[in-house]
Amino acid sequence: MLYKKFLHLKPCRSLIDSFLSALLVCGWIICTGCLGLAPTEDPSRFYALTSSNLASGPAADADSGLNIGLREVVLPGYQDRANIAYRKSEHEIAYLPFHEWAEPLNENILRVIGENLQHHPEVQQVYSKTWTYSDPLQVASSVKIERFEWDQSKSAVVLEGTFNWNHVVSIDQKVAPQIQPFSIHVSVSDSSNIYQNPNPVIQAMNSALLQLSDKFAAILVDNR
Repeated sequence: MLYKKFLHLKPCRSLIDSFLSALLVCGWIICTGCLGLAPTEDPSRFYALTSSNLASGPAADADSGLNIGLREVVLPGYQDRANIAYRKSEHEIAYLPFHEWAEPLNENILRVIGENLQHHPEVQQVYSKTWTYSDPLQVASSVKIERFEWDQSKSAVVLEGTFNWNHVVSIDQKVAPQIQPFSIHVSVSDSSNIYQNPNPVIQAMNSALLQLSDKFAAILVDNR
């Protein structure tokens, strides 16, 4: 009789053991899943170039100030990506893995140059990207950058390229563009920790763009 009872209880005991095993497996999956989903800090950092808001003199007179159309900034292909580029040697470009531009670099540079020009005492108005011949432009311009990055061997930011400009007469009359090359070097104040903190490079790039804007404005004013 006891043997029969034992035979009757054995399947139930096996069922209980299977149920407990399943609970243990589910608990292990839940615990490992929670550990795997634990939040981690994103190491990515995002940067933007900024203009100088310091005008070098009184605002331009509405009748004599220069009105400039700034069409575009063209960058070399190696700058067409989010990560900040730097030059390791004459022929080698590298990128900071967790430091990125917050917006397309050509658009950022276009805005900064436009804002810097707008602060120049001889400039009345800057029109960026698009304009019409109903706008009171005297000069149309664009910038082609051949290199713009921190040069590790020089411990400086190098900005080189050309800016093109021409007087705006009318929609029917074309004026041959003038081409002006530029080469600007700005020392980086502290390059000992650039790979973790590129802010000194960003500041030097801002300074280089300010120098370029001042050169550009001086040429346009002298040739108005």
